[in-house]
Amino acid sequence: MEPFNKLQLTEVEYVVISIIIFCHSFTDGLSKQGRELLLNESEKYSKILMKMLQNRHGDLAGARRFTECVHLIQTCFFFGYQHSLFFSYLANVYECDTFRNVMPKAFVNLCLRKTMNSYFF
Repeated sequence: MEPFNKLQLTEVEYVVISIIIFCHSFTDGLSKQGRELLLNESEKYSKILMKMLQNRHGDLAGARRFTECVHLIQTCFFFGYQHSLFFSYLANVYECDTFRNVMPKAFVNLCLRKTMNSYFF
């Protein structure tokens, strides 16, 4: 929670950042069209965030704040990747197959992603 607390996001910034994160097409199994749609929405809300921050803080300070927000988004993806690695370890090494028997299939699929490239812009 430190990165969120350090940045002291406003409610509007938090909502727009959440939208950008949810629109990022890191989910396996999406069609090419679905990925493009999510990418377009992510870019649209990134531009909205940049304009909003520049209007509120000025051009330079707004761009600096936007950079801090992008860093926060990347931090979220990094921590998500680290959790995925941890769950992969639990599922494949530490508690071989117990993990799959206890967790719902959708959660197992989400936790055991195989690629890191999809977590970062």
